[in-house]
Amino acid sequence: MTGSTRNKNIVALGLLTRILALPESQVNKIIEENEELVLLRKNLPAIEAGRHLFDEFPFPELRLSPPQDHFPKIILHGNTAVARAAANIGCRAFFGYPITPSAEIMQEMQEEVWQRGGIFVQAEDEIASAGMSIGASLAGVESMTATSGPGLDLMTEMIGLASAAEIPMVIVDVQRCAAILALQATPPSLCSHSPQASLPSLSLSPFFHEKSW
Repeated sequence: MTGSTRNKNIVALGLLTRILALPESQVNKIIEENEELVLLRKNLPAIEAGRHLFDEFPFPELRLSPPQDHFPKIILHGNTAVARAAANIGCRAFFGYPITPSAEIMQEMQEEVWQRGGIFVQAEDEIASAGMSIGASLAGVESMTATSGPGLDLMTEMIGLASAAEIPMVIVDVQRCAAILALQATPPSLCSHSPQASLPSLSLSPFFHEKSW
């Protein structure tokens, strides 16, 4: 339909806009004006193809109720809240390696620290990103890194180094909430105690946006 199977999610998005009866002109306007949707602009034919699918299948049309509250709202996920809060309180250096589901923190921090004249580095792996964060901290720069369960396991030696040498280190560990991934989850004990030095550390576990901020 679009010449590439890679566009199938965008086709589904176009179909969803018809099922929800979203005005086509309004959807196109948002895509054109929002800078974060620049890649979606190149896939407008796929969105249009999805809209045409609505007429080929017996989907019921679901109209969304108009908003009851007309006050503006900020819509963001927890990773964005963490990144913006860190930048607002003085984090000027971020070192990381992309891993789901923490990759959005890395993406947000790239914009946040650069806008404030800070340093952003995508390291070659989680071990290097943890080491860079320790180095920045030794130089007196407020820094952080972010990862998920498997990445935190790789940072174990660096966590022990920071703990034994009493070097401040901030790590955001975004857990994978699924039973099938239980083996990749990070034990709470690893977050609260370093394996080598067994020194306690401050471990915070936010579970909604306000606490993430």
